[in-house]
Amino acid sequence: MEESKERQGFTIYHSLKESVEHLENEEAGILLKAIFDYSIEGKLLQSTDRVLLITFSMAKGMIDLSKERYKERCRKNKENAEKRWAKEREEKERREKGGG
Repeated sequence: MEESKERQGFTIYHSLKESVEHLENEEAGILLKAIFDYSIEGKLLQSTDRVLLITFSMAKGMIDLSKERYKERCRKNKENAEKRWAKEREEKERREKGGG
């Protein structure tokens, strides 16, 4: 996908909040930065902290799902646009052949 068409954000569900509540503020900050790094660059969290890794993997799944849904929506939108343009071309050709 072209960079200009890349999604400019991601979805994190409220269900992650309970896990994040158990983190210290410093850990939550590390997690947030890791989530952005993964969403933007595909970079995985490098840590030995099991709680951070587990929480990150939950967020990663949410980001992956969000990206897949976005790609599917783009594919459907493209398909619908192509159908619309094909229909308009057919109507235009019919009008031109019909003399009007």
